[in-house]
Amino acid sequence: MNDIIALNNEVKDAVSARAYLTRTAMAISGKPFSTDNLSDILLHITQMPGINLAAQTAIRAVAFLLENAAEEESADKIAKLVLTAIAPHVAKIHDISENLTTTVTKMNETQTRISDASNRLQGNEADTLIEASQQTGYKAALLSGMDKNSSTDHQSIRRAARNAIKARQILIDLPPDSQLSPGKVSHAQLTLKIKQALESIVKEDSPELETRAITQTRNGAIIIEMLTQQAADYLKTSHNKNEFTNALDPKAVIKERTYPVIIQFTPITFNPNSEDQIRALEQENSWEQNTITMARWVKPPARRTPQQRVVHLIIMLKDPKSANEGIRDGITLNKNRLQMRKNKREPIVTTLRTRPRVVTPIRCAKCQHYGHIARECIAHHDSCANCAEQHRTSECTNRDHTCCISCETNNHASWDRRCPEFERRCSDLDARDADNTIPYFPTDETWTHTQEPPKPNPYEKPPRNNQHGPPHRTQDTIEGYFAPKQTFNSRGSQSTRGCYFPPHSRISSRHSNPYSQSRSQTPAATSTNHNYV
Repeated sequence: MNDIIALNNEVKDAVSARAYLTRTAMAISGKPFSTDNLSDILLHITQMPGINLAAQTAIRAVAFLLENAAEEESADKIAKLVLTAIAPHVAKIHDISENLTTTVTKMNETQTRISDASNRLQGNEADTLIEASQQTGYKAALLSGMDKNSSTDHQSIRRAARNAIKARQILIDLPPDSQLSPGKVSHAQLTLKIKQALESIVKEDSPELETRAITQTRNGAIIIEMLTQQAADYLKTSHNKNEFTNALDPKAVIKERTYPVIIQFTPITFNPNSEDQIRALEQENSWEQNTITMARWVKPPARRTPQQRVVHLIIMLKDPKSANEGIRDGITLNKNRLQMRKNKREPIVTTLRTRPRVVTPIRCAKCQHYGHIARECIAHHDSCANCAEQHRTSECTNRDHTCCISCETNNHASWDRRCPEFERRCSDLDARDADNTIPYFPTDETWTHTQEPPKPNPYEKPPRNNQHGPPHRTQDTIEGYFAPKQTFNSRGSQSTRGCYFPPHSRISSRHSNPYSQSRSQTPAATSTNHNYV
């Protein structure tokens, strides 16, 4: 173990190990580093691609903490043994013997688990790293707590890491004429300005106000990721928030994180621009005042049909608990029961200074293909999203005719959200975005991490009956296979016109002469059977 401690690494003891795991979001801040929690961290490390320097450092940190936990557990056991030894009853000596026997049994089981884990890691770089240490204690500490039958949910790990990052982030909105707008200051100057503003609010009881990352968007907003969640919470308090913005830019505003939801089939009598109706909606559903920060219609009122009476309403809530309870239980609006769902990310492009990155399926408004926007399109002409003709969608005069450019079919328009290509791209993005796979906003409550059930396959209309050409032969009996098939002419009944039936079937015998009962006295009225060889 001394050789491992002497290695050149930023993790040198248990204190630096805790700081490293907290800073890299592998451990949740505030939770104790117990054996179970350290086992979860090891499972997280096994999901990393390869054993890079970060994984090696994380394994080293877990080893220090496991050694620390083992020493604490040993100290507790020794204390219990001492208390038992000094007890006045000599009969408790037998209990000590049983405890020692149990301890030896557990040690044997642990040794077996370590041996199994070592066999599973053969051929892996992690096993090579562990064997290179030549320290049995380090290997035991590294592999302790690993269950052979345990499994890791990759989406849950990604979601937990993303939520930890969101909890440490602070969004600052700057005015357009700010001296910190994009293009007026460099990233180094912006970082120095933020550091000076943070130093101005440091007090005796304040946590360490260190930043981990600073990002500025194209519209001028600044995203600050603090090193710890305690620092972010300290900065979000009203008094500290005002002092920080005054030191950074008096016109700057720290925005709170909101949770967008959609209220489905809302009556059009509701006015989202009315402050009184918004407050009445909050009071009716027992929400705190000013929980709704914004409300608007999903579809512009100008695009409604004359007969439309209900529409979808999108609202922004600042409380995830109210949003999750509304999604789970529904809400009421003027005593009408309405359903609410989480609003997934709309087709947008990130506004980072780097190259724009598509985070949801976006369709070009010019050529109607996916993967780019109109200002990046290289098409020579516009394509209509409704009829696929060479004109703008707003100038379309053939609204009754639909054609999808992506699917090359006239079953739906390019803007239809039921388009198979759009649904496929949404499914691919949902698989990459952990938040889109759950119907709630994840919080500390376990039921908010419930996964959405898989979508059923889309309905496909059955193929139409073949009304042209000879019928397909189907073998029912040996004799019937070589017998000619029968069909009916246009004078057959409406339900059987143009259909083919085997000669020995009940349907064929029943409908072979549809006019035989009603017009049996008129030979010319009987239907004629056409036989195909």
